[in-house]
Amino acid sequence: MADKYTYSATAKTPLVRAAFFRGVEPEVRTNDKGVTEKTWGLTAIAPAGSDLTGVKAAIVEAATKMWGSTAGDKLKHPKFKSPLKDGATQVDKAARRHPLL
Repeated sequence: MADKYTYSATAKTPLVRAAFFRGVEPEVRTNDKGVTEKTWGLTAIAPAGSDLTGVKAAIVEAATKMWGSTAGDKLKHPKFKSPLKDGATQVDKAARRHPLL
């Protein structure tokens, strides 16, 4: 069976540290509805002030391919979970900075 969404893009990134790499074997997840999905992933940690314009453009391109002309509105929606996080502003539930930052 083919995966529901497939997308591939090339984006140039600055030198990053990689963590939680799942590129050889996918992680198999089962959602609340009992549907099993294969997921590949990588957490990339870029230094503060890095130029991520290529990555941001790839995100917009993927969203446009998936959602069409409504992609811009969906990306700006407050409930949209961005794949880009600012590590300097990550906080816990009590609004304290992460202890490792």
